[in-house]
Amino acid sequence: MRLWQYSGADVTYNQGWFVSFGSPLTLGASLLGSALYNSHQRQKAAAMAAEQWRLTAQGHLFLTNHRIGLSLSSGWWDIDFRQIRSSGVDGTGIILMLSNQAPMRLEVWPPHWFFVLLRFLAYGEIIRVEIPPHLRRTPPVPPPARPALPRGATTGDYPTGGPYGDTTGGHPGGGFQGHDWSARP
Repeated sequence: MRLWQYSGADVTYNQGWFVSFGSPLTLGASLLGSALYNSHQRQKAAAMAAEQWRLTAQGHLFLTNHRIGLSLSSGWWDIDFRQIRSSGVDGTGIILMLSNQAPMRLEVWPPHWFFVLLRFLAYGEIIRVEIPPHLRRTPPVPPPARPALPRGATTGDYPTGGPYGDTTGGHPGGGFQGHDWSARP
């Protein structure tokens, strides 16, 4: 399980000026190059500081009928179900909105199954979620067809192979040697 939080960040960046003295063309080119470099650094820092999903910790997730327990690399964290104001699911995890905190994503696999379990344990809800096609159970494979018997033959006329080999013991009546499996008390 990986814990992500949707938040901004404080980012520092370097800016400076390089001025080359000489001809007016050299001076103008160095000032223009410095201005473009500083502008690029500011835009890059603004993109890094913007609110986005940020990985904050990794660990294990435990769901109980009272709480979500997170055993993280930074320590243990209990999230009581009463703290959850809103919950949802996306393609990578469960998104939780807690009171007075930034939104968080618990990245688990498969996220839809964990979300259904969370909603059942927290609120007793039984919800239906569209299961992606690659996670759906395939229909069972039918057993292989038995070869047709020759006309007039019965199954007792042939040994019954199967996964354990010949269970007839080589006797035409079937069963293991010395045992009559067809006898009934």
